[in-house]
Amino acid sequence: MMVKASAAIVPIRSEARHASEQVSQLLKGEYAEVLETHGDWLLVSCLHDQYQGYVIGRQMEEVSEVLQPSRYQTALIEQSTSGLTYFGTPIYSVSNTHSNLLLSCEEMIACSALLEGVPYQWGGRTSAGIDCSGLVQVLFRMAGISLPRDAKDQAVLGETLSLIQEAKPGDLAFFDNEHGKITHVGLIVGEGLIRHASHWVRTDRIDSYGIFTDRWGYTHSLRILKRFFK
Repeated sequence: MMVKASAAIVPIRSEARHASEQVSQLLKGEYAEVLETHGDWLLVSCLHDQYQGYVIGRQMEEVSEVLQPSRYQTALIEQSTSGLTYFGTPIYSVSNTHSNLLLSCEEMIACSALLEGVPYQWGGRTSAGIDCSGLVQVLFRMAGISLPRDAKDQAVLGETLSLIQEAKPGDLAFFDNEHGKITHVGLIVGEGLIRHASHWVRTDRIDSYGIFTDRWGYTHSLRILKRFFK
């Protein structure tokens, strides 16, 4: 059975209970396949990235057809006749006039600036709260590039760059922890500048060692750089 999100934001949880950790979200109109039913809860696989988790069934509606979005919302929050929607929400149109309105790399970077100051939220994918991998996943999807949900899975895709000096706006930088595990990702937005979600969405400096600020020094250790736009 195929379903789509009927609420503006549908939390995806790791277990079928409200107290369980939010691991991702579905935005209004996004599709998912139902794998199992557990009372009021559905175990679903998100159609856009195959991410699995539990959602409340009453926040979803069954569909017989899967439509392709014509574009994605670039306003942070929008109230329309269809209800409240957030940045990155898919927009569907029966008119061919508005089809394939994907963002260019430059437009995507400009849109990312709108999210400056948005608070960090684990599993978040909207301007109400977002995490590092959710930030780049939503932005890249708006430019027609599908990325997995988690940074460690995003890091295996794309063209590997050797040096930070090779990086250009639109490239992604990935960072690891003391155990060598990829735990963070950010978007290169200019020479020596990266936009990422850490505490909040912000723009910091980056060099060959990692992300650094005047206040905290180095906060993230650079592991790998990847290019997705040719």
